[in-house]
Parts: sequence; structure tokens; C-alpha cells
Amino acid sequence: MTRLAEWYRDASIRTKVLLGFVPVLVLLLLISAVVLVQVARIEREEEVFADADRVENEVERAALAFMDRTNALRDYAITGQEVALEPLAQADQRLGESLDAARDLLQGDTAQLRRLDAIGATAELWTRTVADPVTTMRRGGGLDQVAAFYRSGTARQRVEEARRQFEEFDREQTRI
Repeated sequence: MTRLAEWYRDASIRTKVLLGFVPVLVLLLLISAVVLVQVARIEREEEVFADADRVENEVERAALAFMDRTNALRDYAITGQEVALEPLAQADQRLGESLDAARDLLQGDTAQLRRLDAIGATAELWTRTVADPVTTMRRGGGLDQVAAFYRSGTARQRVEEARRQFEEFDREQTRI
């Protein structure tokens, strides 16, 4: 007999029982380690998901602010009341804040950052080519000029471009 077999034969019952539990304990430790690794992975994935959700929320707020701007400008164009420009200024501020917040959350995602920059550029273009001219025309009393401007389709084109950009951003963000 080998020495190990002799030792085992001579060992007490307590020792033999403890030796029987060693493989079970080792297996439990191994399973615990695997579970801990999986929990850490799931937590990281949840963090990524939460960040993506926050980005989507900010961009949705920006899209609503963009549409609020168009509505406020139409209100001003129709009524000519300066008070109608206050919601336009508030929507401009919300748009900028939401785009900035989304940029902060998107650190490192250059493709989505480019899309946000394009949305920001479209918003600025809308201001220069729609809001500023309409405001100037309306202040000059030219309701007919304002109507002709809207019939030209420039405002509609800018809004459709922004809508397309927001949809593209959302589609890509959902994919991420």
C-alpha cells in the first residue's frame, strides 16, 4: 500500500468527513467567483445602458425644444406680439443646454458627437435663415412678406432637416 492509502486508512472519521467536503467547498468558491465576475459585468452593462438612456432623454428634450422654437416663431409671425418671442428664447436656451448635456454624456463616441454637432449647426442655420428673417419682416409690419417667406418652404426644409437628424441620432443611439 502506498503511504497515502495507509494515511487515509488510519485517519479519523472526522478527517475523512472534512476531506469529503473539500471538493464541495472548492467548487462553491469557484462558483462564487464566477457569479461575482458576472455581477460586475452586468453592473457595467447597466451603467452603459443608463448612460445611453440619459443621452436619449437629453436629445429628446433638444428635439422638443427645437419644435417649441418653431411654434413660438409662428406665434410671433401670426400675432406680432413681442411676448411671443419669450418662449422662443426659452426654447433656444433649453436646446443649447440639452445638446451640451448630451455632448458631456457622449464622451468618446465621435460618430454620435458629429451627429449632435450637425443638429447644433442646423439649429443655428434655422436661426439665421428662418427666425431672424421672420422676426425682422414681422417687426417691419410685413405680414404678407412673412406669409410669402413661409410659402417659400425654407422654414419647412430646415425643420425637416432637423427632424431627420434627430431621427438618425435616435436610431443610432437605440442601436448602441
